[in-house]
Amino acid sequence: MRLFAVLPSLLLAVSGCSAAVVDDDAEDVETTGAMAHGNVTVERMASFGTATPGLRTYISARFVRLSGLDVQTAESLVGSAARLDPAAPLGCQWHEIMAPSASAEAIEGSIELLDVGDILLRAGATVTPLAARAFPDVGDLVFGVVYTSRDHSTALPAATTYSIETSGSVFVDGFSMQVEAPDALDGVRFSQPALGPDTQPLEGGDITLVMGEGLTIQWEPGSPSSGDRIYVDVASVDDEPGVAGLRCVFDDRGVGVVPAPITKLAASGEIEIAIHRHRLVTAKPSGIDEAVVDFDFAVAARALLTEAGLTEAGLTE
Repeated sequence: MRLFAVLPSLLLAVSGCSAAVVDDDAEDVETTGAMAHGNVTVERMASFGTATPGLRTYISARFVRLSGLDVQTAESLVGSAARLDPAAPLGCQWHEIMAPSASAEAIEGSIELLDVGDILLRAGATVTPLAARAFPDVGDLVFGVVYTSRDHSTALPAATTYSIETSGSVFVDGFSMQVEAPDALDGVRFSQPALGPDTQPLEGGDITLVMGEGLTIQWEPGSPSSGDRIYVDVASVDDEPGVAGLRCVFDDRGVGVVPAPITKLAASGEIEIAIHRHRLVTAKPSGIDEAVVDFDFAVAARALLTEAGLTEAGLTE
């Protein structure tokens, strides 16, 4: 099971040179309908009592020039789709874990992953250079470079301004954009009627839940007015790709209820719960039709499922 995958607009400032694309490329855009789209993903996952406890972070950036393809198809092909679809409805539904990306077969068009020069991400006192890596060619459909963070243990801060700066290349002039990151998830705790009035903190990492009972999750509220949403992924710890998991989407108001069907995931008697705070921010830096910054700050823990009738003696203090 892969819970750690390795933003409505906010205060946003974008600057860059006015002549963003060289003449040949500008002519190509006019004659072929090509468009440039950027996606930057910033992820942090704090895990408690899981197979890989601790804090892990990941940053990726892709700037693509599309011809004959829509943005959604391109994002699926190059792995840059938003962690949470902005149109996803509130509530819970089953989904395929690690569903495969769109197939390149029978797709006409091209995706060029642009070299935008060096990329630096600044957040508070943290400065993170991204490494350019060649994207595996998919026939004549996808080619170019992607950018990723080198160190997955960098403590990326929450609730601060992130500045994304590029040095530019022959394809596009340098630009910068500033976006506001959401708060970290704090105060996450679980409760069920069968377990009495007490709550179990996620950070304790020793969580016991009752099969067949709904699960109430509480957290410190974020900024729903800024577009923040919470999504919760629940799955059995021994799930393989293609197995259904449960995803619930909530407004970021401090409480959400996961229904009783979590018992469908109890093949091993143990489940993994990941709670994500998601923010999607859009920008229009010079030389790019649209750029999206996708923040996904999460916490995760494992929980043991037991039969109904568990007494208070079995609860975590």
